Amino acid sequence: MMEIINEKPVCLAEVKEILNKNDVNSLSFEQKNALDHASTCAKLSLKEAKELEEKIKSLNLRTVKDEQIVQIIDILPRTIEDINIIFKNVSIKPSEMDIKEILKIVGDYVKE
Repeated sequence: MMEIINEKPVCLAEVKEILNKNDVNSLSFEQKNALDHASTCAKLSLKEAKELEEKIKSLNLRTVKDEQIVQIIDILPRTIEDINIIFKNVSIKPSEMDIKEILKIVGDYVKE
């Protein structure tokens, strides 16, 4: 059993990078499933994901936490409704103007 040293939300591209550093045969069943999921579902490279994360963080929105930033990176929402789903269970949500700014930034990363 592995010891948890610290916890922080990470996007799928980072999960893929972390797990790919290990020999596939040394990964647990759960880690292999996580790697398969990350490899299949990650929409951005690690470089693009980190770049997008920094751009969202540079907006200095107190209502947008790391957990939501990771979801934004993984989902790449295209509409206000998509963003609202991410913030559905959060008591303090970003303003419509902030959401539009996030969507504008995310739009640069959406690959058709």
